[in-house]
Amino acid sequence: MKAVYQGNTPISKVYQGDVLIQDYTDVGANANEVPYIATYYVEPIVDLNDEIIISYYVTDYFQREYKEDDARERFTLDYWVGDSKRSMSNIKPGDNTINLGKLAVGKQLIALQVTDRRGRKSHRLFQEICVIDKIKDKGEQVVGTYQVTENDLKNFNIAANNTKPVETTKGLNEIIKFAAQKGYRKLVLPLGTYRIDENTGIKLERFNQFTLDLNGSTMKLNPNALAKCMMITIQDCYDCHVVNGIIEGDVREHDFANAPNSAEWVNAVTINGGSYNSFEDLQIKDVTGYGTSTMFGSDTIVGAAGGFGFALGDIVDGKWVDSTERYSSQNFVSLSDYRMDLKPPKEKYDYTRKGFFQLGAYLGYQGNVTDNWVYKATFYDGNKNYLTTIEGYAYRRLYVPKDAKFVRITLYSSLTPSSAITLFSIDMPLNCKFKNIYHKNIRAVGMAPTSFNNLLVEGCTFEECGYALAKCAFDAEDGWDMMQDLTFRKNKFTNNPHNNFLTCAGHNIIVEDNENIGMYFWERTRSYVVRNNVISLGGNYRYQSMTRTGYVRIQNNTNISPPQISLTDKQATLVIKNENYIHCTPYTRSNYVSENEGVKVVDSVFEYDPLKGVSGAPRYTQFIRCQFNNYKAYLSDESIYRQCIFNNALDLRLHGATKKQFIECQFNNCWMKAQGAMDAIFDKCKMVDMTLY
Repeated sequence: MKAVYQGNTPISKVYQGDVLIQDYTDVGANANEVPYIATYYVEPIVDLNDEIIISYYVTDYFQREYKEDDARERFTLDYWVGDSKRSMSNIKPGDNTINLGKLAVGKQLIALQVTDRRGRKSHRLFQEICVIDKIKDKGEQVVGTYQVTENDLKNFNIAANNTKPVETTKGLNEIIKFAAQKGYRKLVLPLGTYRIDENTGIKLERFNQFTLDLNGSTMKLNPNALAKCMMITIQDCYDCHVVNGIIEGDVREHDFANAPNSAEWVNAVTINGGSYNSFEDLQIKDVTGYGTSTMFGSDTIVGAAGGFGFALGDIVDGKWVDSTERYSSQNFVSLSDYRMDLKPPKEKYDYTRKGFFQLGAYLGYQGNVTDNWVYKATFYDGNKNYLTTIEGYAYRRLYVPKDAKFVRITLYSSLTPSSAITLFSIDMPLNCKFKNIYHKNIRAVGMAPTSFNNLLVEGCTFEECGYALAKCAFDAEDGWDMMQDLTFRKNKFTNNPHNNFLTCAGHNIIVEDNENIGMYFWERTRSYVVRNNVISLGGNYRYQSMTRTGYVRIQNNTNISPPQISLTDKQATLVIKNENYIHCTPYTRSNYVSENEGVKVVDSVFEYDPLKGVSGAPRYTQFIRCQFNNYKAYLSDESIYRQCIFNNALDLRLHGATKKQFIECQFNNCWMKAQGAMDAIFDKCKMVDMTLY
């Protein structure tokens, strides 16, 4: 029997009072198959008078509630506000919300975690929220606004007439720094065109609560032959913003003849590290490289690489126990380390000061370092006395508890641990956003975020982006597993010649309520969500396995062009629900279909215009409870139709020797032609005005 756990303690039976409610002595439940929890977008700044409501998703390890319509599991939700813990029982799988009520002013660390009926715990999911008095904050911004005058422009040697790039950029940086250090909350520029020096750029660095208001002005990059530069950077800041203007690159004037390499990195704006920062209400145009981006901050620490001493075993309540299912640290890993050969001792790493760490492969292509993303961290005080255990998730922040000095890691896997496993702490942009930005004529990628946690991209437009390099309007790629909790919503795409939306990796990428979008998800994108979009530029959904690609949800979209679906593992299952297909059909590339595996399209509607002729060729797909109206198609490759309804399907063509199955389907006013070699099964179907010839 495999171990069953109540929290961190192995058990075989679960009681409610004196009543035995679950007996696992012969079940063989796998202790490593823990539940999954994820949040939808968390509004990071809230008013002290507002109740904080968090939307989250929870499911069992196999995602049965979504993939199999099996919602019998129930969970206990534990949630923390700071050190205060509360619990709720009888949580159903799927989408849920929790109301935390009103919280005190200041930064609040929130955490959510679920436990299933077998006592198996999900990872603890952390989220920081800042509670403010919005009325007071708005008043402080009004009083604390610095209006740049013509005299200021003269005194700081700033030209607003598209000249003097070196002097203007130097002067802008000086006056921005002056205003921020004097405690001003906002600086407003006079309307004009400010030429930006390609060798310097504008930088907001380590500022708190500061807004640069361009006031409709244009920041124009000085034409150059460089391979790399950045026009405006928000670096390691807190609650800082650049708003209301035009950022114009030099793509029409760039000296490509003398530029080294491809000039891919001659870019517009970026958020590097920090928290609660944004670019908003901007037009970014004519950029040689990338338009908007995110990157790591400068405060990165790395330690404990290869020092874990992993061996088969588990740690329960701080003590080592035998196990053949998990690997654990034999060593007590220090949460802080100093180089004692320096005077005074210099910090090498200190996660107690930093407040959190991440576990995984440091940088590079990363990926899962075991066959399970969840692990647990057991913490000890300075005398190695046990304090507590927190379940974590690879690459996500795990916050260090008070008084902890040492940690031991337990991997939920029996695979030999990779030597790449490392503790590190990277400041990714936290709770940042790009909002209402019009990207136009961006030579490489319109937007390229490479690291983030709880990033919002909303109300943005992408036009004529990615036509020469990288060839995407939006591309989440090089951050790999440091890209977490992206909400991409209410955006538009137009006239982009190649990919519109591409993700090569990342966790919990939520794409919702977008218009005219097309998308490509590689299977390294884990647990992505696609919902409520109008997809008129095609889609490509790739899925490999629960271990690799995770808890994907695709639902409630309107498809005007056919999506492509690729399963790269024959035992994988990808389920698509409640879709509306207009004159198109999913094109499946898995080349297999079975009752329990493969691609399943559930509770969806297919609407066809009879004037447009034969459309689609459903292949290697299982359709469940779908409705096909005016459906006209070759049914040429193996598919299963289960409890489906065909209305006015006057040109169905059974073609090809591969088997088509119709199980408990209903045909209303349909014509179906058997064409050439064919193999079809009709089982318990109802036919009303059906012609088969």
